[in-house]
Amino acid sequence: MSTQLIAYLMFEGQAKDAMDFYKSVFGGKLVSQTYSEVPGYDGDTPDLIMHAQLESEGFTIMASDSMDTEPVKHGNQTCLTFVSDEDSRMNDFYLKLSDGGKVVDELSEKFWGDKFGVVEDKFGMTWMFNVSKA
Repeated sequence: MSTQLIAYLMFEGQAKDAMDFYKSVFGGKLVSQTYSEVPGYDGDTPDLIMHAQLESEGFTIMASDSMDTEPVKHGNQTCLTFVSDEDSRMNDFYLKLSDGGKVVDELSEKFWGDKFGVVEDKFGMTWMFNVSKA
């Protein structure tokens, strides 16, 4: 049995757009369920995402839209970190995630010898990259 780290992201009405964007970056299979698909649901946010799951090569990202009872604090509340030796793949992810977002730290070689960079994507999520030399 292996242990897997799964990131769970909370949004305020942007979960569908965010997960569609992440699927365009990482590929994989995306499944989602809206609140209206939950048995017995009778609220006023039927089209919001109750649960979404993106399965890609080697990782899983889950997300949902919060209900009014649990507001999301946007910013760097969640930081997802890639540690890899796949330079080309990480460069591709870095560039795609920075599109419409903000580069916090340019992906470049750092004093410890690895390439490192930080991006805040257009949904306010922070992504770190550490690319080790093979």
